[in-house]
Amino acid sequence: MRRRRGGGRAQATLVSVAAARDAPPALQTAAEYWKGRGADIPSDYESKVVRMARYCMQHKVDSVPDPYYGGPAGFEKVLDLLDDACTEFLKRIAR
Repeated sequence: MRRRRGGGRAQATLVSVAAARDAPPALQTAAEYWKGRGADIPSDYESKVVRMARYCMQHKVDSVPDPYYGGPAGFEKVLDLLDDACTEFLKRIAR
């Protein structure tokens, strides 16, 4: 949520958060698809697609891996990454 300066009303900001490395291009493809069908897609939508790993503070990763290839330990790793990223993401949107 973004706030206007001067104490005005809060203004919502749309952000798409993707976990998988290949998800941002897929989200962009979907946005173009729906934009071509008349959906109200902001012109700057590409700048609003971010990777969940961007919010990781304890883990230094560039994407959240697919847990199915890591067995039980892979699921634990993804859970740890998402817990880390979600904690920071929630802090940022609460500002």
